[in-house]
Amino acid sequence: FIPNDTNNYETITDVVVTVEVGKTLPEYEIPTGLTAVYGDTLSDIILPAGFTWNNKDESVGNVGNKTFLATFTPEDTDNYAIVTNIEIPVTVNKKKADLVEIPKLDEITYNENITLNDITLPEGWNWDNKNTVPTVGNSGYKATYTPRDTENYDYSDQNLNPTLELIVNKANPTYEVPTNI
Repeated sequence: FIPNDTNNYETITDVVVTVEVGKTLPEYEIPTGLTAVYGDTLSDIILPAGFTWNNKDESVGNVGNKTFLATFTPEDTDNYAIVTNIEIPVTVNKKKADLVEIPKLDEITYNENITLNDITLPEGWNWDNKNTVPTVGNSGYKATYTPRDTENYDYSDQNLNPTLELIVNKANPTYEVPTNI
């Protein structure tokens, strides 16, 4: 070591200097175009080589554009650092809904005082014209199914407004037999 002021300071020789070189950050590209379906976890989304999700069991949540944390591990970890907490964008799409079951209705007997509103449908179903009196020989009556979660489930390929079959049997008329004939 040679000091700046050699008049007042000695030159030192044979000094051992240890130089520690830190690892360099590797170059990487944040993955784009990743998609998931409502109900998935991050483990269902395949990342490019070197990337892993910080919490692979985390749910992707509701439909929308989300960001999740990942780690990038380079092939050469002797010279390059592992990069953590990288924000990765993921688009969460709707899940295809299970097939909505069309209600099967019990047969009824005609009664002019009974309307469709008196005939109970399963949860989520409602009659389109609930004040209609069902008649014998009808061709069915329209009902609408309202799903509970249209934000996360896709019902686009289903008929949610079908005509429900309702068999109406003839009623026995009421009459009085004349007694003074």
